[in-house]
Amino acid sequence: QRSNIAMFFPCSFAIFVASFLPVGSFDLADTDSVCDDTEISLRQLRARQLTNTTEGTDGACGGLEDPRNADCAEQVQWAFEKGLKQHPGWYFVPLGTISRTGPSDAKIGDLQRIFFCGRAGKTRCGLPPCTCTSPPCNVCEAPELAPKLSKAFTRIKRFDFTGDAKKEFDVVQIPDQNMTHSCSNYVDDGSTVFTKDGKLVVKVSSACPDGTCLNSGRAMSRDAFTYGVFTFSAKVPKCNSVWPALWLLPENSKGDGKYGPWPCSGEIDLLETVNDDSHGAFNLVAGFGSRGGCYDPAAVTCNACAPPSYCTSTTLADAEASHLMVEDVNCAAGETSWKEHLFVLLWQRDEISAFVDPTLSYNQAGQLISIQEKLRQGSATFKTYKRPTTPTWSAVQDYMNKCFPGRHAADAPFDIPMKIVLNIAVGGYGGAPCFWGEKTCADSCGAAVGSELIISDISVWQ
Repeated sequence: QRSNIAMFFPCSFAIFVASFLPVGSFDLADTDSVCDDTEISLRQLRARQLTNTTEGTDGACGGLEDPRNADCAEQVQWAFEKGLKQHPGWYFVPLGTISRTGPSDAKIGDLQRIFFCGRAGKTRCGLPPCTCTSPPCNVCEAPELAPKLSKAFTRIKRFDFTGDAKKEFDVVQIPDQNMTHSCSNYVDDGSTVFTKDGKLVVKVSSACPDGTCLNSGRAMSRDAFTYGVFTFSAKVPKCNSVWPALWLLPENSKGDGKYGPWPCSGEIDLLETVNDDSHGAFNLVAGFGSRGGCYDPAAVTCNACAPPSYCTSTTLADAEASHLMVEDVNCAAGETSWKEHLFVLLWQRDEISAFVDPTLSYNQAGQLISIQEKLRQGSATFKTYKRPTTPTWSAVQDYMNKCFPGRHAADAPFDIPMKIVLNIAVGGYGGAPCFWGEKTCADSCGAAVGSELIISDISVWQ
């Protein structure tokens, strides 16, 4: 739900919308002619059957000559000899998250390891390598532990939802035509963003007269914040091809910031969800100027993400890992909204986390002292991105060091003030039945009119 993910690069937009497609519904190999190395390749979005656990065997390891690796040997050899050179983007994320190395430094054992873990190619290796850059070589992904608060957090802001919504928020007027290509035409006429009964409401209010768009709401907080805990109590609309989001963006709807316009100054998506999905996606977006290559430090240029040559770096490159379970809905039975849930963002230096329905604890002074994740068998309810182990985040460091020496923190671009954004897009995602400028906005997605994102509380703690 980023501000203009499709404005300059069709491939960036394809990466994003493909992350919502069902497994097997989209052949990522078909994007090779569209997505070159100026973008993160869509192959990184190949559907995986992953669990956030440590995988391995009975301790055995073996090289590609071992019969138990016969099915993957040819693919690994090709990846090492040609794939890394021709398509480094295919291997960038799995090498970074599992092997702790990059395409330019990877050894053949590092390639075998990501094939063993099911993060590359169509066939897993039967055995892990015996040598690799970051042993133990049979470990894929360790169990993720929820972060703990290092101090007591004091509430510095509780948004006021009494009276005019514009006391706290700017109501954005902009068509989605050149952003996510959804049907939403964001307007400020009092019908799309307003307060009611002490709550903030963002609404899809009506169809445009010609049926090629739907009037909807998009609000951006007047205040900006850097780091802290952000809590949202929200009833999120579902079904009818809606695409609501709770997110953060620097300065304005164009994502302008200290390091340049979007995506150079970053974006944090606490929650975005589409249609009848039971989950939401938690995503970080960054970017850097480039002369045309996204995996060669020498190609980095200080053009502040000026089009047409920049690189978009998003954690949606590993889309499944971004999913957090919220609630099942039955659209056919008229269940067009989730119940109210608590969504929490913990934004710290070098580490950004999201939670769904955690338990919050306070001390006698009313300070927030604990965020306890909700336990749900088989479904993730929290996710943490750490800069050192999130390659799409750390990928921007060459740009920062070259273009902003001494003027950025190690966790840039996520070291600058950001504003809260709330909106409802309709359609525009992969598999949606409607897109901007088409009659399908009213004909196929018109039932989205009346959908409401209802916020009962937003608080910021630091």
